[in-house]
Amino acid sequence: MNVCKTFFKATLSISDRPIRRVLQKRTHFTNIITADFRGKHGKHFKIDEKVKNGIRDHIKSIPRVPSHYCRAGTSREYIEGGKSLADIHRDYEQKCKDDNEPAANYMMYSRIFNEEFNISFCIPKKGPV
Repeated sequence: MNVCKTFFKATLSISDRPIRRVLQKRTHFTNIITADFRGKHGKHFKIDEKVKNGIRDHIKSIPRVPSHYCRAGTSREYIEGGKSLADIHRDYEQKCKDDNEPAANYMMYSRIFNEEFNISFCIPKKGPV
């Protein structure tokens, strides 16, 4: 089926470039477009598992308290003392520096903290039921 190129571009609000790219990527025998290889170069930076385990051990060592009013409804634990995640990460960096071990950056620390642990920083202000 033939379509007017000007009409097609105006309908999709695109330029010539995406059309040229699709035509370049197709195989001439089957008219199937080749796979997209963005992000598949295999040169991704990987953090050592020892460093990740050090983060987990540090998070596990933080004193926590269960919620007073929500114990039955949640398994979330809370960190008392008015600290933030940045404060805890600074403590972690200082501990690694004292032990002469490599430390992870804030982003890796926060990813492990938020994805693997069910911890929050303030006790919820829910009244007694």
